Amino acid sequence: MSWFDLINGLFEAFGAYVAWRNFFRLRRDREIRGVVPSLHYVYACWGLWNIAFYPLVGAWFSAVVGAIMTAANVSWCVLAYRLAQEEYEENAPTQRFYRGHHCGNCGVVAAIENYTDRQLWK
Repeated sequence: MSWFDLINGLFEAFGAYVAWRNFFRLRRDREIRGVVPSLHYVYACWGLWNIAFYPLVGAWFSAVVGAIMTAANVSWCVLAYRLAQEEYEENAPTQRFYRGHHCGNCGVVAAIENYTDRQLWK
């Protein structure tokens, strides 16, 4: 193990620590707010590349720690995707049929749906 491998591995270890903290925070909060998910997607892909690249250049410490960091980023991405799907399903509009016009694309009908739900059907 060279000094460069050790220094790079220590950066990767700190990144792994932070990435796992992000994962556990997301799991606890169950909300994706104030985060750009594409950052984690990029680092997950880069980590997969590093798992293949580091052993080729003899950076075994970086490879092991990089695998831990990649596992954290991939875990975060999977959890974020699942939470986004859950949020979409919870907020997906339900189709309701009223007497008269209802094409599904009309903003007026959507406004009527919201008004009738709040005012008329109490």
